[in-house]
Amino acid sequence: MTDRSAQVGRLLELVVHDLRNPAATIGANVAFARDVVQGGDADLVESLADVEQALGDMVQGLRHVARVARWLTGEESEIIEDADVREAISQVGDLPEGTTVRVKVPDEPLRARGGKALGELLDVLLANAVQHAPGGTVEIEASRDDRGIVVTVTDTGRAVGEDLRQDCFTLAAQDRLKGRADGRYGRAAGLLAARLIAEAMGGSVEAGGVDGAAVFTIRLSSVKP
Repeated sequence: MTDRSAQVGRLLELVVHDLRNPAATIGANVAFARDVVQGGDADLVESLADVEQALGDMVQGLRHVARVARWLTGEESEIIEDADVREAISQVGDLPEGTTVRVKVPDEPLRARGGKALGELLDVLLANAVQHAPGGTVEIEASRDDRGIVVTVTDTGRAVGEDLRQDCFTLAAQDRLKGRADGRYGRAAGLLAARLIAEAMGGSVEAGGVDGAAVFTIRLSSVKP
């Protein structure tokens, strides 16, 4: 990275730091207000739920920006523990916008290098699915092949355009994705963040599939239990 990129990265780190505290304060107060009005005015309860969801999206965006900032400054990736990917997949909860999640994992352990961060990576890809296929179905499947551990996230939205698939996880392509219906741009440069998380795990993430069955494929190195 250039000196200018490093300076931008450090500036972004400061911005993220400055925004995290007020975001946490807002979240705590919204949660308190929700508990107070629970069972009361239905419109107010729904409004607070909407605020909570929007705040969650903003906090996730700050995490994306923080990761991009570390990358721009040239900081080394954090050391991530190995883990069974089935653990992170089992913790996937309900998604907003009426989006349904289906999970398929084998009975055998699937311990992967850096597997402890899979939950964060899935959060990014699931948010992308909700954004581009609201009310649809998302399938998460984990398996093992001769190259290691494979985790796929398939949804019913439009697939990333074939001409974008090589570049959609790069910094340079984010603006182009935003301007394309088949770009699958993720809020706060979500696809760039997904790539950085995957690389920190020693793995990779790819886009594929067809419209109605868009696929993101995560590849990780297998480690012995």
